[in-house]
Amino acid sequence: MSKTASRIVGIIVMVLSLASAAYGVYWFSIGRIKHGLLFAAIFVVLFLFGLIMIRARGRTTTEPAAK
Repeated sequence: MSKTASRIVGIIVMVLSLASAAYGVYWFSIGRIKHGLLFAAIFVVLFLFGLIMIRARGRTTTEPAAK
């Protein structure tokens, strides 16, 4: 995956993780603890995946395809 595509996917995943955090806060506020914990776990997974995708270097045109 190219560096630009990796960053775009990473940004999209980060936005989805923020939406998941908002849903988690909502469910916690109305007393649904299990639902809130589920969305908190989804937030953590998406956030970490987004960080990995944003920081990925990607393949450049000067590097060989296989190492």
